[in-house]
Amino acid sequence: MLESFLQALFVALKEIVRGTPFSTAFLDGVSGNLADDLIQKMKARLAYGDPRDKIMVAKRHMESAGAIFDELRADLDAQSKALDELVIKAEEKKKEADHYTRLASISEDAFSAYREEMERVIRVSLEEQAARGRRMRRIASGILTVTTLVVGAALGAYFKDIVAWMRA
Repeated sequence: MLESFLQALFVALKEIVRGTPFSTAFLDGVSGNLADDLIQKMKARLAYGDPRDKIMVAKRHMESAGAIFDELRADLDAQSKALDELVIKAEEKKKEADHYTRLASISEDAFSAYREEMERVIRVSLEEQAARGRRMRRIASGILTVTTLVVGAALGAYFKDIVAWMRA
């Protein structure tokens, strides 16, 4: 009996060193009067759980919950950023729509009056620009016309002589 108790104790020590919990079947298999108290404590520990194990499990749960919260926060931040961009785009589209609504609301009479006024202003401006250099352009045109006539007459009069000179 002492030998079986020592074997059971040796196996229990090996499991303690490995850090594996005892199974209820293993603890039931251990016999002896000296180990009854130890066995009862171990059974109670398995039944109610070790507070240190519960603390470790709770810490792991808290760490995984923190990781989940971080992921959720990152997702919410990304969605918030996307929504902010959509709001900005929507405001730009609204401003553009308001602009075109104002343009469309101008009555045809007001628009035609505005167009006629702009045509008149542009016509007057172009006439003024044309009148500014008119005298100078007429003088330059006259000089070029006279020069062209003189050169043309000279070429016409001496054409046969020039062609003969070029062939020689």
